[in-house]
Amino acid sequence: MGGMRESSSPSAPPTPAPIDDDAWLTDEQGAALLGIQPRTFVEWRKLRGIPYVLIGSKVALVRRGDLTAWMAKQRRVRITTPSHDVPA
Repeated sequence: MGGMRESSSPSAPPTPAPIDDDAWLTDEQGAALLGIQPRTFVEWRKLRGIPYVLIGSKVALVRRGDLTAWMAKQRRVRITTPSHDVPA
């Protein structure tokens, strides 16, 4: 009666951490989220209206929820129709 342990069932995969919309992102983190270069993110933040907070004179932070909302506003849907080729 000793020495043997019952085998445990396989553990379930870990659940991902919830997304925190109140988290503050640096330009590098925001760029990574969008899959673009940090320099491009800075340009978009300045010229395309991504909301941000400037800390001091150099550090800009973007709230994740604001970035998500901005991305939703940028969504464009293009509807294309199949071409109808007419035989000559």
